[in-house]
Amino acid sequence: MSDLERFENIKQIVGRIEPEFTELAKIHNAVNFKREASFALDILKNNAYMASVAMGDQDSFKRAIINVAAIGLSLSPVSKLAYLVPRMKKICLDISCRGYIQLAVDIGSVKWVKAELVKESDFFEYQGMGKEPVHKFNPFKDRGLVLGAYCVAKTHDEEFIIEMMPIDEIYSIRDRSEAWKAYLRDNAKKNPWVTDESEMIKKTVIKRAYKSWPMTNTRQRLEKAIDVSNETDVIELNQTVKTLDSGALNKARSLLTQLGRTEDEFMNHAMRVFKRNVKTLDDLTNQEINQANSMLTTFVEKKGLKSVDKVESEVVQKEKPVLKNDAPGSELDGSGE
Repeated sequence: MSDLERFENIKQIVGRIEPEFTELAKIHNAVNFKREASFALDILKNNAYMASVAMGDQDSFKRAIINVAAIGLSLSPVSKLAYLVPRMKKICLDISCRGYIQLAVDIGSVKWVKAELVKESDFFEYQGMGKEPVHKFNPFKDRGLVLGAYCVAKTHDEEFIIEMMPIDEIYSIRDRSEAWKAYLRDNAKKNPWVTDESEMIKKTVIKRAYKSWPMTNTRQRLEKAIDVSNETDVIELNQTVKTLDSGALNKARSLLTQLGRTEDEFMNHAMRVFKRNVKTLDDLTNQEINQANSMLTTFVEKKGLKSVDKVESEVVQKEKPVLKNDAPGSELDGSGE
C-alpha cells in the first residue's frame, strides 16, 4: 500500500467517527470534529510510522480520537495540551502537563495549578497545610540534581492544596513503566522519560495531586484524562505503595473512640470538608489525615476530654525521671546552710 493510499484510508476511518465524536463533544463544547480531525490527519500525514501503526490497529486510533472528544483537550500543536503517540503498536492519546492543568481549571476544580522541580541548590520550605510553600532558586545557574517535585493547587476557597514527592518515589513509578523497561533493553527506543524527563516528573506529581482536589460535577473529564494517560503506559499511580503516616491514622482512630463516633460517621463529614469521595481514613492523603486530626482534636477539647497528645504528654511526664541537684549549696547536697 502506497503512502497516498494509506492516508486516504485513514481519512475514511476518521470520517466514520464524526457522529460519535460530535455527540460526546456536546457535553463541554471545548472541541469540534473538523478542527481536531484536521490536526490528527496532519500528524499522521507527516509521520509514516504513526500512519502505519494507525492502520495496523484502527480501533486504537479511533479510540484515541474519540478520547479527544470525551476529555475536551485539543490536539492543536500550538496549545500543546494533548498528543497522539504510538505505544506498543497502538495509537494513544497522551495528555501534557499543561493539558492536566488546563483541564483542572476548565472544570472549576481549582483556580490554578503549578508543578515545580526542587533541586539541590534550591531553597524549599514547606509552610504547613493550606499554605503555599516557599521555593527560591536561580533559574540561570546549574541547580544540581533533582531532589523531588511538588504540585500546588489554589482552590476557590483561597486555600492551597500541596502534594510533594521525593525523586526516589517518582523514579519507582518510572521504573515500572513499560516504556522505560523497553528503553533499558534497547536504548534506541526513546520515550518521554528520556527525552522530556522534567515534564514526566511534573506529570507524575500532578496525577497524584489531583485526587485531593475538590469534586465538581464535571470532574469525570479529569478522571477520564487520567485513565487515558495511563493507557499510554501499563503502570498506574494507584498501584504505588501507600505511604500514609500510620501514627496519624492511629491517632485519628483513637480520637474517634474518645468521641464515641465511628469511622463511617466521621467520613460523611470528611467528604463535605475535602469535597471528594472518601470512604475510610485510609483513603485520605497525609495532608488530609493531619487536617482530620486537627478537627478531631478540636472536637475532643470542646467536649472537655483529653486529647491523645495530652494523654501521651502526661504519660511522658509521669515516666520522666526526677533529676536531683547535688551541687554544693543546693537543697540536696546535705551541707545545709
